[in-house]
Amino acid sequence: GNNDLEDLLNENIQSAPLQTVLDNLDVLEELVILLDPDTRGLKNTKHLASHCSFPSTWITYTYSMKDSKSPLRAVLEALTSRNPDWTVGHLAMLLRQIDRNDAVVVLAKLKPSPHVQLVL
Repeated sequence: GNNDLEDLLNENIQSAPLQTVLDNLDVLEELVILLDPDTRGLKNTKHLASHCSFPSTWITYTYSMKDSKSPLRAVLEALTSRNPDWTVGHLAMLLRQIDRNDAVVVLAKLKPSPHVQLVL
């Protein structure tokens, strides 16, 4: 049904800002390992980026730099700056659209602090 996402991710995680993923290096690292490689038959960071309408030239460039920076990290950074109101739930929905529930499960490890607003 439509509530599978709720089964995988609790409300706190879904409503946490997307930036939470970038701040949580263990989770980010796991997502990178799952999503960056070109694995036969699996959709990856490239598909995620094109779902978010990044131009293919940008995606190719990001992959050409992958030794110094993960393409997934670049995509997430671009998404957070382009859509500051996006949440972890937005990312989870995108991951489901590319059939990567394994990556959604990783998001469940995030421990957002719902009541702490960090003011920098």
